[in-house]
Amino acid sequence: MGVLLWGFLGIVLIGGATIFISPPVQQPPKLTDVYWGPGDEPKKTDTSVRPFKITFEKQMLDDLRNRLKNTRKMQPPLENVGWTYGLSGDFVPVIVDHWLNKYDYKKREAQLNQYPQFITNVQGLDIHFIHVKPQLPKNSKIQVLPLYLQHGWPGSIVEFQKIIPMLTTPRSDRNFVFEVVAPSLPGFGYSQAASKAGLGAVQMAHLMKNLMLRLGFDKFYTQGGDWGAVIGANMASMYPQHVLGMHSNMCLVMRPWTWLKIAAYSLMPSLLPEDERQLMFPLSTKLALGIEETGYLHLQATKPDTIGIGVSDSPAGLAAYILEKMAYCTKPDNKFTDDGNLLEKFTMDELIDNLMMYWAPNKASSSFRIYAESFNKQTLGYKMDNVPVTVPSACAQFPYEIIFQSANFLRDRFVNLLRVTKMPRGGHFAALEEPQLLADDIWASVQAFRDYYAAQEQERLEKQKSYQGPVEVPDLPNQYWGPGKPVPDPKDIKPFKIDVPKEVIDDLNKRLDSTRSFVEPLEGSAWTYGISSTYLKTVLNHWRTKYNWRQRQALLNKYPQFKTKIQGLDIHFYHVKPQIPKDRKVRVLPLLMLHGWPGSIVEFQKIIPMLTKPKPDENFVFELIIPSLPGYGFSQAAARPGLGPAQMAVVFKNLMQRLGFEQFYTQGGDWGSLITANMAVLYPKKVIGTHLNMCFIESHKANFLSLVGAYIPSLVVDSEHYSKMYPLSYHFGRLIEETGYLHIQATKPETVGAALTDSPAGLAAYILEKFSTWTNSDYRFRDDGGLLEKFTMDELLDNLMVYWVTNSITTSQRLYAECFNKANRELGVDKMPIFVPTACANFPHELAYRSETILKERFTNLVQFTHPPRGGHFAAFEEPELLANDVWSFVHKLEQRLSDEKRQKQEAKKEKAKKA
Repeated sequence: MGVLLWGFLGIVLIGGATIFISPPVQQPPKLTDVYWGPGDEPKKTDTSVRPFKITFEKQMLDDLRNRLKNTRKMQPPLENVGWTYGLSGDFVPVIVDHWLNKYDYKKREAQLNQYPQFITNVQGLDIHFIHVKPQLPKNSKIQVLPLYLQHGWPGSIVEFQKIIPMLTTPRSDRNFVFEVVAPSLPGFGYSQAASKAGLGAVQMAHLMKNLMLRLGFDKFYTQGGDWGAVIGANMASMYPQHVLGMHSNMCLVMRPWTWLKIAAYSLMPSLLPEDERQLMFPLSTKLALGIEETGYLHLQATKPDTIGIGVSDSPAGLAAYILEKMAYCTKPDNKFTDDGNLLEKFTMDELIDNLMMYWAPNKASSSFRIYAESFNKQTLGYKMDNVPVTVPSACAQFPYEIIFQSANFLRDRFVNLLRVTKMPRGGHFAALEEPQLLADDIWASVQAFRDYYAAQEQERLEKQKSYQGPVEVPDLPNQYWGPGKPVPDPKDIKPFKIDVPKEVIDDLNKRLDSTRSFVEPLEGSAWTYGISSTYLKTVLNHWRTKYNWRQRQALLNKYPQFKTKIQGLDIHFYHVKPQIPKDRKVRVLPLLMLHGWPGSIVEFQKIIPMLTKPKPDENFVFELIIPSLPGYGFSQAAARPGLGPAQMAVVFKNLMQRLGFEQFYTQGGDWGSLITANMAVLYPKKVIGTHLNMCFIESHKANFLSLVGAYIPSLVVDSEHYSKMYPLSYHFGRLIEETGYLHIQATKPETVGAALTDSPAGLAAYILEKFSTWTNSDYRFRDDGGLLEKFTMDELLDNLMVYWVTNSITTSQRLYAECFNKANRELGVDKMPIFVPTACANFPHELAYRSETILKERFTNLVQFTHPPRGGHFAAFEEPELLANDVWSFVHKLEQRLSDEKRQKQEAKKEKAKKA
């Protein structure tokens, strides 16, 4: 029970962190072009871009050599501590000796000058940068994309020496290549340091945006690690009109509520994949390690000039200070070795090249100031972690990065996170350690960004049309779901009647008679802990003594039923044709209606005559096809895993084709709504229109809009429906309270199914509780659960019997597991836009509500959006007349539209013929 309690606490904290305490979305700061140079801003600004070469001046080199020669003897390290106390004093002479005697200054100077470099003055500071253009043949069709590459601390432009040619050389499998701009941050390397306080990571993002504009790049991609990652994210959030996409090898979200979520997940780490758990938990260990390794940050954020003095005056001190970070941040376990494993990923010359970027221009102290400026009151006041990064983003997660956050947390800020790549090796200095891995991920990510924009453009073009047919969707096969080896389906359609053997009913009665005594409910708890065991006794008594199965079976056989084999499964369905008077000329429109869980075909008993009887004021009527879902009731269950909503969409498309319907309407609630929506995605030429009484959309943008609506409701939802969505904390809490069944059915359907299969009392308790709370959530406070407000006891038991006599409760629950498995989630049909004309009937007590604004993000051709005056989740069962009228209204509008379009085409054709 302790584990369960911790788990419950974890869920509560996760929910609270996600919704309840989430602050409003912060608007990005509007920065001005502050002058950061010395003195007053000159009246005329030099905007020229000047070539530049790194030069190691003789005077500087003589002084450096002298200081290296005079390096004092270091205190010997403690025995067997490796680098756990910092860089080992025994290793300092090794570095000093190489720097003094083996490092070829002229050769390394030439190496650092291998790429074109420039300086230009931006906001009063001379900014140094590498600018490498790709070499392309004339008339090349390869597109050149500007890429801003930014280093961090204690790195420099040296980090990019190996990766630049990997990005500026065209690849045979890509139709683009990069033009790289890699600046030194202000106060780093050969970029001038600010003369005025306040130039932190937010202000640097503004300055670097201006650098890119200076170079003629109005739109560009960004990549960075360490401070480069922070600046790139700030730039993307402040200037999405300029940043096409952001790639980072250190994605990080520092929101307090994100950390609260992380703390909550630490109580239930199993919610994360195992590899991510190991990188994030135990949280106490990771936090302790963080404290151990961030003394430098604390010092540089508070007293940067103090520590700067020593490392600026001593090359050995600078080397010890920086190289210890190069060792640990490459791989934390390096600190347990005597040499820091420094030469495992770097050469000594490369390491000293980077040291020279601090020593030669004397920029150690000024580089430290970025910490102080980024953690001061003004910069923290911008609350940049509250400003979402909406541009397409990608994160390359190297296994030894100094901090790791799961994509689940990263999306708190990076709301359009397209890629998260877990790398096989490497640490914090990815470009210097593993340039090929990083380059490959940049190429792949920018391709993903381009694909995203192409898809957005395609969607925009599609939205300009009302309905033009199919979009690019997966082509799902007619997979065989039956037992054994696949065999061709017989095409016959056999009449069917429900006929339950007497021994099944006898067995049921024996089990009802032998039901054990229940634990009494808590006083005054009604149905808030689930079904009331007191009221359940009433249900079971009725089932055993008053319910007449033979009479109810006859009622369920009232409408024509059939079975046919589809993809290896016997599919059971009602097929009800309208009775049309001889004097009426009406068109018959096929309508596929699908139920969900824990419903069945029983739900449609009352609505069938309301849709198959012609209306005096309509020129059409419906022919109904109402199947049992595979694994539900009298439809055969799949013999192999994988039959989710998308695959069921294929089954029912094939059923309709078997019946001769090439085009048809669809209607559904619960799983029926997801399946029919998937049919609309997969087969838009076949589905004329789809009517839903549970419109579903799941996307980052929808969630983002929901969050925006919590603070600016008028942007998202009409005021009269505000309470159906907000406050988010209340609705999230209710969602957690009511979805325990979903969690277990999506993960362990067989486990819970065993008890429900073996116990009619258990089945009744499990299902009837849903018919109470999903009809009206307030019914959970009533002693009788409000069950008989909308249903008779016999109707409720009819639905239970469909599960009991077919032994289908377990197989019905598998649909949850199949829907949420990895293959179906990656298929992504549920996230694809629907261009088929759609209607959404939003009954007031439905489980969840999405506004019309949000739904239009997926349902691009939303013809009808209504709010019936009463009813809940089981609309066809609770309020058949309201649902039927809504279906009639939708089809009337759509048929009128289709008729008008047909007439206009005919008239246009006649007019064209006349002119000819």
